[in-house]
Amino acid sequence: MANFEPQGEKQFIFPNNKNTFYNNCKLNAWLKRFQTHHGLKLVSVHGLRHTCVTRLYYQTKDVKFIQYFLGHTDITTTIDTYIHCIPELSNLLVKQFNHTA
Repeated sequence: MANFEPQGEKQFIFPNNKNTFYNNCKLNAWLKRFQTHHGLKLVSVHGLRHTCVTRLYYQTKDVKFIQYFLGHTDITTTIDTYIHCIPELSNLLVKQFNHTA
């Protein structure tokens, strides 16, 4: 990472040593080995994107920022495809709401 040069808007989460994309298949293969080795539920890199967005939504409720963050032109894509219901977080929000009411 010492040679990492910011590329303006194109700063990758998993840059290779040339600051370009890793192949998605290679990332998913590495992630699957990691998850299997540590006894974790298997999820793809893209699945982690959905998880990140959902948790971000539960924390901020800022759908416009999330839309920008993901690069979506249509906010319905952000809402209908990327924001999921997580029962544990939903229960926590209900409890928090009940304490404030």
